[in-house]
Amino acid sequence: MGNSHEENREPRRYGVPVLGLPVKFAADCRPCDSCAEPYCDECGEHYADCEHPGPDSGIEDVGNIISRNWETLRVLAAIEATPRDWLRVTLAQRSAFSDTCAGSRINAEPEKIDYWLRCVAWESYDHPDIKKPGVGFITRGIGGCVGIADLATVPPDTLLTADDRKDTGYGSLIIARTIFPEVRQFVRHTVAILGPGDDDKEILWTFHPGDPIPPSEIRMEEMPEHLTAGEALERGLRYAKVE
Repeated sequence: MGNSHEENREPRRYGVPVLGLPVKFAADCRPCDSCAEPYCDECGEHYADCEHPGPDSGIEDVGNIISRNWETLRVLAAIEATPRDWLRVTLAQRSAFSDTCAGSRINAEPEKIDYWLRCVAWESYDHPDIKKPGVGFITRGIGGCVGIADLATVPPDTLLTADDRKDTGYGSLIIARTIFPEVRQFVRHTVAILGPGDDDKEILWTFHPGDPIPPSEIRMEEMPEHLTAGEALERGLRYAKVE
C-alpha cells in the first residue's frame, strides 16, 4: 500500500488493537515522505492507521511497558498540579489540529496528547536554554515536527507578529507558515519543562517536540505588534514560531 495522506480520516489506532503485535509509539516510525506524519513501514500505513496497538489502545498492561521511575512520577505529578486553563492552552498550542497551534507540533488532538504525556516514561534532561528554576525532562515515546524558524536564516525584511497566546506577559514572535514552510523536521523526542506555579507548587510550564530555545525576556507591552526579522535580531530575538 502506498503512503498517500488522506484528510479527515478516522484513525483505527484508538480502537481495538490487533492481538499479537507489539505496542508501537509514534516515535518508532519514520516521517511519511509526502506529509511528514509518522509512517509504519511494517504495516505500509500511517501510524494512525496501522494495526499495531498504541499507548492508548486499551491493552490492560500498557502501564507496564514504561518504568515508573521518579522522573516519570514527578512529571505526572506536575501535570496533575497544572491549572486546567493553562494545560488546555498549552496542549492546544502543540496540537497540529488546533486553531491556536504555533511552533513545534504533534500530529494529534489535544486530548490524545494529554494522554500520551501521562503514558510515556520520562528522564531528566539538561539543556543550556532551560532557565532556572525550570527543570527539564525528555521522553522518546512522543515525536513531532519542529516548527521554529531561526531568524538568521530568513530575509531580514520578513514580517513577524508579536504574540503572547499563553498570556505569560512576555512576547514571542510568529512567522506565517506561507512565508516559512519548512516545518517538516520530524524528531523522535519531546521535552517537558517543569517549574513553580503561582502557589510555588511544581507544574508543567511547557512541552514541545525537539530541543528548547531561549525564552523571550522582552515584555509584551514593549514589543511592537509587527516587526521585521532584522529588527527582531537587533532586539536580541533569534527565533520565531511557525504558525
